[in-house]
Amino acid sequence: MKQLQRSCVILICLMAVVFCFTGCKNKDRDTRIKELENSSTNQSESLKSANEKNAPLTQDQKDAKTQADVINGKSTYPYNVRKDRKSFDAKNIDIVVGDDYYATQINDWFINPTAYAGKTVEIEGYYIDLGDYKLVGRFGPTCPYCMGGYVSFEFKGDQDLSKLKNKESWIKIQGILRQGHNTVFGPFQYIEAINVEKMPEVGKATVVN
Repeated sequence: MKQLQRSCVILICLMAVVFCFTGCKNKDRDTRIKELENSSTNQSESLKSANEKNAPLTQDQKDAKTQADVINGKSTYPYNVRKDRKSFDAKNIDIVVGDDYYATQINDWFINPTAYAGKTVEIEGYYIDLGDYKLVGRFGPTCPYCMGGYVSFEFKGDQDLSKLKNKESWIKIQGILRQGHNTVFGPFQYIEAINVEKMPEVGKATVVN
């Protein structure tokens, strides 16, 4: 009887050892599989990140990077477009920029800002999207205020521009010449855009003066 009990005890102990051994192996296997899966995922993400970093920049991205490199501070636009729109008279514009002397007029805005402060303007050109900065401009001669082959001027408004195509859409802007401030470079000139309209056709894309 005692011999039988001893045999039963030994058998139970052996079964317990086998069960524990098998369970640990399965656990180790599952853990290892999970580690391999995680490693594979991390490697894929690293490769994706590396490919994205090494991918060549598009021209639009280069232009945006150039603008970001130039303007390294925070720009503020102190005027309220919605409020100013109520008193804006679109039928009585002080300065309508035409095809002739397009670049000359824009340059003068930069050179003599006090002479033009608060003047209402109307100007047409390509919509140029540089991320946080939106400009209107045309192809033109080299000048101190040109970038990427464009004679351009910044504008700031509150209208939805999401349907406009960068460097393809031709727009007309009516607004007020204003002065903003950049924390690094100080005051700068821009148009407070009261109205931004997409025109049905492209106008004179290149100006000579």
